[in-house]
Amino acid sequence: MSWRKLTRNALPESARADRGETLARSALLAIVLQTIREQNLSQHSAAVRMGLDQPKVSRLTRGIADEFAIERLIRFLTALGRNVDITVHPRVPRRRRGTLHVGLSS
Repeated sequence: MSWRKLTRNALPESARADRGETLARSALLAIVLQTIREQNLSQHSAAVRMGLDQPKVSRLTRGIADEFAIERLIRFLTALGRNVDITVHPRVPRRRRGTLHVGLSS
């Protein structure tokens, strides 16, 4: 049995689910920041568009996303002019739980 398999299985299922949500939140944050850069927005301009104050945008730009739920990051993306599609697929039969993936299409 591989070390990777042992490590993964040693985590409780809830911790694996939390990890998926953390990775999804990080991916959404990266897309928000990329969008702000692509649009050449100042922190103040980004804050106005997203309905935040500038210090919260500053926290976002430093990668501090733990205070922002996935749903809120999605709202930021739509406020910045991005379309967000959510697609649900059947889970892979050999897994007990489904997975969460975030990607950016061009």
